[in-house]
Amino acid sequence: MNKKYQELSDELKRLSHLGSILGHLGWDMQSKLPKGAFTARQNQMTALTCILHEQSTSEDLGKLIYDLYEKGSDGYNDLEWKNISLAKRSFEDSIKIPSELIKRRAEISGLGFQKWLEAKQSNNYQIFAPLLQQYIDISRECSHHLNPEKHPYDVCLDGFERGYTSKDIDAIFSQLKLGLSKIYNKIQAKGSIAKPLPKQKFEISKQVQLIEEVAVALGFDKNIGRIDTSEHPFTGGGHNTDVRMTTRYDENDLNSALLSIIHETGHAIYEQGRRTDQYQDTPVSMALGMVVHESQSLLLERRVGQSRAFAEYCFPLIQKYFPEQFTSWTPEDYYLLVNQVGPSELRIEADELTYPLHIILRYELEKDLFNHRIEVKDLNEAWNERSLLLLGFKPESEASGVLQDAHWGDGCFGYFPVYTLGAMAGSQMYETFLTSNPDAETNFAKGDFSNLKSWMNKNIHAKGQLQSAKSLISSVTGTAINVDNYLTYLDQKYKKIYNY
Repeated sequence: MNKKYQELSDELKRLSHLGSILGHLGWDMQSKLPKGAFTARQNQMTALTCILHEQSTSEDLGKLIYDLYEKGSDGYNDLEWKNISLAKRSFEDSIKIPSELIKRRAEISGLGFQKWLEAKQSNNYQIFAPLLQQYIDISRECSHHLNPEKHPYDVCLDGFERGYTSKDIDAIFSQLKLGLSKIYNKIQAKGSIAKPLPKQKFEISKQVQLIEEVAVALGFDKNIGRIDTSEHPFTGGGHNTDVRMTTRYDENDLNSALLSIIHETGHAIYEQGRRTDQYQDTPVSMALGMVVHESQSLLLERRVGQSRAFAEYCFPLIQKYFPEQFTSWTPEDYYLLVNQVGPSELRIEADELTYPLHIILRYELEKDLFNHRIEVKDLNEAWNERSLLLLGFKPESEASGVLQDAHWGDGCFGYFPVYTLGAMAGSQMYETFLTSNPDAETNFAKGDFSNLKSWMNKNIHAKGQLQSAKSLISSVTGTAINVDNYLTYLDQKYKKIYNY
């Protein structure tokens, strides 16, 4: 191996290790950190972020990258050359942003989550609004440094998945909204088809056991991961050998934790499925981006976790832990329950059909904020108006409306669209998987998901960042993200359920 390349590889791994520490500090902040320790944690994360930026933009690193890149790809395999190319791109992006701006953004990030949590728990958006304005200002400033020729919101979108512009997403969402409304209207004409969830308590200690059993069956490896509790479910940690999922529990609603952990397990097995060879901890081994990441979580949550086969497997487990609550229920009853379509205030508890409308709501509001069409102080009112227009209701509180998601508490503008792009990509991937595994759902009903996990590991997770998201999706499924395919899947599925 080229001596200079080995030097670069070692340095990239060292920087990755520093980033891993930040990942663990962030996970801890959202799950375990005592309330009184927020300021100290903010200072810790700011200090480490500044150190990481300084070392990621050093002259020595830049010289090493350019020396390797300018000699061309001869003598390197695809993985090595991709590491050099990705290192160059990352270095060039990092040096564009001044150190003082990195520090300000890190300081706001630590305080932002704290203020978002306080505002949500107090049901008072105005507690968080000043921080949100600072986030937007800093995001605009960072975007200008990264690419002054590009719209700031498009630069934000690039931060989560390169290659999808707001123009692309506008076209996809416009077609999707129209198609979803047609299906939704047919369903509304039919009324309810499911029994309501039993109005009994679901002991949280038993829910903990249930969701762990389900996560492990789906492929989660407890030897290199764990499950905890947080205000907003997420998957974090800092390494593919230390993956941390969280969920939240509601003793009145079993599905709140169960469905969210199926979603998070998709993220977790992606992380656990990344390369563990000599390329581990280098850029090429990392997860590709959030469209692909969400494709894995939503494939598992929607196409698997809400399938009849999964109900055949999972419902007996539910009865094992909660026999008194489901005495007269069947797996089919449970299947109809988890696929019932109707209004939901909370995005993470929305059904498969209306979930994209929750995403479109947030996407349109973010664009309006970045285009100065609405002001931060008016965001709560704008949220309520858009919710009524898109979803048919106004939320009962600010906590269940504008404050429900943690994303803006971390300044993650441009993230929300990846959920629906990921759902469509994941659905296409699942159809591709079924063509080569026609008996898969028979195995799912028996609790065997090993073929699916192996297929995802091989075709998605181990690929790392060798391809762009668009290229990977097309190479795996044979087509780009296709709205017509997704709408056809939804229409066929819900036509059978609702008999419209």
